[in-house]
Amino acid sequence: MIRRVHIDRLDIDVRGIPVATAWSAMQLLGPALKQALESHAVVSQRGSSSDALEAGRVMSSATVQPQTLANQIAVQISSRTLGLKS
Repeated sequence: MIRRVHIDRLDIDVRGIPVATAWSAMQLLGPALKQALESHAVVSQRGSSSDALEAGRVMSSATVQPQTLANQIAVQISSRTLGLKS
């Protein structure tokens, strides 16, 4: 089971999302990502490190709530980090 994840940098493009919503979602992303990673009781097949991980796209409307957006991004990142299909 993954006990530690080290993230140096996240590049997140929130094109089409209002600035205030994007800002709030990014503040909520840490806890959302922690919860998403903890919810997968699996052993990672990816190994101990990766130079880069392309987590793909999350489609969302411009009226999305910050917590919902943070959760969507967190689930996408955690799924790809753990080698799961999303």
